[in-house]
Amino acid sequence: MRHPGRVRAVVAHEPPIPELLPDREHWRAAFQDIHDTYHRQGPGAAMQKFIVTVEGETGTPPALPDPSQLPPEALEMMGRIQRNLDHFLAHILLPVLRFEPDVAALRSGPVPVAVGVGAASGDGVPALSARVLAERLGVEPLPFPGDHQGLASDVAACAEIIHTAFA
Repeated sequence: MRHPGRVRAVVAHEPPIPELLPDREHWRAAFQDIHDTYHRQGPGAAMQKFIVTVEGETGTPPALPDPSQLPPEALEMMGRIQRNLDHFLAHILLPVLRFEPDVAALRSGPVPVAVGVGAASGDGVPALSARVLAERLGVEPLPFPGDHQGLASDVAACAEIIHTAFA
């Protein structure tokens, strides 16, 4: 970290860390399958598998907005996201999901670490990982509204939760 004095606290909201999970080999195989699907069938098929895998069996994939109702800026953003899928699936997916944090360093570090979990999150990798990380850190997960994207959907409520947690 280049400027450690600027960080006063860390909130990890549903970090996808399957390496922390007891069935990590299952998750490794699942994400390898997504990566392989990308190479065999393209980004669309891979992302369908990715969403189901990340959301879990009880989760609900996020509803996609009606493009005809979106402002031009949002459409432009969605286009950039689509173009970045190839890079994500080819180069980012596996290294990120095979990362294992140094929990001892996080526990003994100079700043407090909180772990958030969306109240509407299912049993996919982000929520499961968050619960395991919180347990290993010895903290209670912070309940946030919504699901994995909840921080973006109710910013004011989330800001209050964070403020209260670190007050």
